[in-house]
Amino acid sequence: MAESEGRRESLLEMLRDHKISVPSVASLDEFEASDEKVAITAAPLASAFFWHEPADGITIQFLTETELLRQRPHARAGATASKSRPATSRR
Repeated sequence: MAESEGRRESLLEMLRDHKISVPSVASLDEFEASDEKVAITAAPLASAFFWHEPADGITIQFLTETELLRQRPHARAGATASKSRPATSRR
């Protein structure tokens, strides 16, 4: 889960850059109604958790952007930031 719709789009772009295709859903209901095994959405979730209710057939792992990236999401610093990539170097 991304913190906002803008962060969700940024995360989807980053995943696409790595040839990872993940569908985006608007809600938990939409995800549950789909056949998808994984999806991304925007929601104000502070930390990951595992939802397991065997009697109802529910087993869903929720991960936040923070756990996926191992860093705190930060606001963009202007319109060009959406096109930026993490800096890496090899010396």
